[in-house]
Amino acid sequence: MPQSLIVGRAVTAGSRVYAETYGKRGPTDNSDLVEIIAIADHPCEGLVKVFVEEAAATLEGTGATQTVAGYDDKLSIRFLAGNQTQADSYTVDKLFGHSRRPWTDDMVGRGIAYARAHYVYDAEKIYGPLPWRFVVDGAKLYDPRKDSTVAGGSGSHRWNDLSTHEWSANLAVIAYNILRGIRVADADGIPRHFYGIEGTPASALPLDNWFAAMNEADLEIDGEPQFHGGAEIGVNVEPHETLQSLLRACGGRLVENGGVWKIYMGPPGLPVASITDGDLRADQEDVFRPILPLEQRVNYLTAQFTDSRTWLPRVAPPRRDEAAEARDGRRISADLDVPWVQSVSHVQRLQKQLLARSRQERRHTIPLGPEHWGLEPGDVIAWTSAANGYDNKHFEIEAVEDDHDFNITVSVIEVDPDDYEWDAETDFVEVPVIVPTTDFPAAQEVPDFAVEGAVIATGPGGRRAAIYATWTDPENADLESVIMEVRPFDEPDNIWEVRSDDPPSQGRMITAGIEALTTYQVRAYFYSRNGYAVEKTGWISVLTPEAGIDIVDLSDTLQARNKQLDIASGASLARGLLAAEGRLDQLSITLLEMLGTLDAQDQAYQQVTGAVIDSNLIEVKAEAISRAKALQLLVAEVDDDVNALAQAFTAVFAQSEHGDAAALFRLIAQATPSEVLARIALEVKSESSEFGANSAGLYLDVYEEIGTVAQIIAERFLVSQPDAEGGDPKPAFGVSNVNGTPTITLLAELVADNLIKARMIEAYAITSDKINAQAVTADKVAAGAITAGKLAARAVSADKIAARTITVDEIKVGTLPDPGSSSGSFEARSSTYETVASVTVDIDSSVRGLLLTAQTVGTVYWNNPGSDPVGRGRARARLVVGGTGEVFELLTDGQSDGSFVTLPLLRMLTGGQIPTAGSRTVTLQVSCPPSGGAPNGTWRYQGSGYLGVLVNRA
Repeated sequence: MPQSLIVGRAVTAGSRVYAETYGKRGPTDNSDLVEIIAIADHPCEGLVKVFVEEAAATLEGTGATQTVAGYDDKLSIRFLAGNQTQADSYTVDKLFGHSRRPWTDDMVGRGIAYARAHYVYDAEKIYGPLPWRFVVDGAKLYDPRKDSTVAGGSGSHRWNDLSTHEWSANLAVIAYNILRGIRVADADGIPRHFYGIEGTPASALPLDNWFAAMNEADLEIDGEPQFHGGAEIGVNVEPHETLQSLLRACGGRLVENGGVWKIYMGPPGLPVASITDGDLRADQEDVFRPILPLEQRVNYLTAQFTDSRTWLPRVAPPRRDEAAEARDGRRISADLDVPWVQSVSHVQRLQKQLLARSRQERRHTIPLGPEHWGLEPGDVIAWTSAANGYDNKHFEIEAVEDDHDFNITVSVIEVDPDDYEWDAETDFVEVPVIVPTTDFPAAQEVPDFAVEGAVIATGPGGRRAAIYATWTDPENADLESVIMEVRPFDEPDNIWEVRSDDPPSQGRMITAGIEALTTYQVRAYFYSRNGYAVEKTGWISVLTPEAGIDIVDLSDTLQARNKQLDIASGASLARGLLAAEGRLDQLSITLLEMLGTLDAQDQAYQQVTGAVIDSNLIEVKAEAISRAKALQLLVAEVDDDVNALAQAFTAVFAQSEHGDAAALFRLIAQATPSEVLARIALEVKSESSEFGANSAGLYLDVYEEIGTVAQIIAERFLVSQPDAEGGDPKPAFGVSNVNGTPTITLLAELVADNLIKARMIEAYAITSDKINAQAVTADKVAAGAITAGKLAARAVSADKIAARTITVDEIKVGTLPDPGSSSGSFEARSSTYETVASVTVDIDSSVRGLLLTAQTVGTVYWNNPGSDPVGRGRARARLVVGGTGEVFELLTDGQSDGSFVTLPLLRMLTGGQIPTAGSRTVTLQVSCPPSGGAPNGTWRYQGSGYLGVLVNRA
């Protein structure tokens, strides 16, 4: 890319020369971006205006770095005019030690005007480098009118002293400097040629001519200078091309005659000579061209210029000569491209002048004698001619030909000062400001977004906590996904995303990272296919429910499987199940033994109560034996089918003075290649009821995935120990609420005193809602039983603990943190961090938190004896965990020589902030970055520091 020169006032996008990221804000790595944009390869007067994303930026603040409004303090800009002698301190501070592309102290950009942009990542507003445009007042130029050492000049300007030059947008002044050569100072302050015609002497540009042109350009019309402007010029563009573009912007004429340059702009000057027909030589005729060919005429002129209201190219209202169009018989148009022009009034005045001038068609070639030898191109003469009907008519000389005998022949074209008349009230056409905008759809928010705690099944009886999110379909094809952000309520910076492409009617179950009995916050926003604006919902809090094995769910699963087995009772058994015959023989024997036991119990009952029971035990035994044999026969008959089910039924009857009773006993044996590999079930019911809901049973299952399962189904489950005191039958289970949901639970009355030990309690299992008020008393707590790892956050509050309950004996030794500390002296010499002290910590699963405490004490002093302090010194300290993660940083304001500085640092790390398992080093570091233009290393911070680390373990 060629070097760039800006003259006058101009707009440029610049060129990126550096961009690098650094830092971490919350969960976002590389959250900050610094971009260096070169604006001009020479010093400039200053920054006038900034556009970002094609919109005029409002800069806030009075310092060197200013914040761009509308970006939530996440976008800032600093302009360096090119006369800087030190590297940008912010970029050096943040990127000096960057591993890929460091920005060092020697990257000053001397003699280069540039901008430093700083971005903080924002998913909605700042997703990367943004497009910029800068309006800049460019190079400082020499104006001979302000030089008192030249004829007619007055002022301090000197050609060879660049420090006396000033910025100017005067097009004649710019042209003068290009013709003489624009220079910039090198590192030693010596002027060096940069652009234009090098070495042109001052005598080649007559000051009377150039002064007149410069004054004409400054003439005020419509409240603005007549011919001011500017442009960005690539130094690879030839100077004559640049001058041609400049002359179009002022309707100027540049004439070179024998190495002498003259410029004419604005209306024609006063005549320098008057002639009559008698001044024409008789030996040569006057050549007259009264009418231009049609292809050379113009009656309709359009123009494109730079509108300084938006600093974008703009098409001016067309200018039309209706009378000329009627004479020509058609519209003959031309287009004027004048990017140097920046005013609506300027471009319209220029259109009017050029269109009128183009209709001046009379041209003559006139032979004149020696008395007119001094005429030059650009001069105006007055001609009175009876032959042509002229009365003091003005003509401008376009060319002069030497006839080598002191005679000359001049080519002239008619001019009229009236062509340059301008009446703003009648000639000016109002041009509205057009700010380029794109009407994008309004920011879309996820409608009706809601979340609730949920539990999902993970297998037979298994459950886990989740969050169920719902929303309404916006019926917008651009919004193809919903992105949900999730964070724990007590960790606002720990945010992760969950993306859903599912239809809104299905909602979304969020399971990643979700724990039971934990409060989370969730918000959502759409993903726009076309990058249109979206708006995040507010954070919604949700508490996840208890999760675990659900006895009711497990029972339902088993009952459903039992029904499937009932349905499959007619199926046959695979060959491999023939071995079940032996098991059925054993079952028959077991049934007979059970019936014998029942007989003995029946007789004992009659002896105690005196009841008369008429038992059909013999028939029962016979029935059981016959059923068992029938089972054996059924299994024996099974051959190739894949499933088998056998059932045996036994009826039992009893009679007493209280009435008659009958019960039916069912024995099931099943084998299947499905989820349940094998099942044995015993069921009993009354004679009048149905098997299933009104029966009691024992189910023994073998599952392919989870192994063996035993299930007891009954309306009440009693446990007794008849031979022991207090061993009367008691219910063991009941239905109670768990997290507000009814489920089968163990009754609290069955838990013996001092039965629950510390090793039996899962970490964080005891939560506030599990403890009744005043439930925790001294006799309930075994010595050393309760440790920090057993209690969920805020589980035990004052109302849960009975008065004078927890004593020292009840607190387990070892729950307090183990300390580590280190100290050292230091002398920080620059912005580079130096280590003062470090402590190594062994991190494992028992670590619940780290408390980091440190302090540095020392003196900031100027380390350049013999010279006065420059700027201010600053003391900085930080804590680093694991060698890479910056934890906490503290920086003082600028300190004078001999200042005493103390920097205390304190940081608690919990949850996700705790480093990963292993041996981790905590380091205390200090640095001393200078400020106020002081070189790196001239300020020092010397003293000592202390670092302490407390580890809280379970």
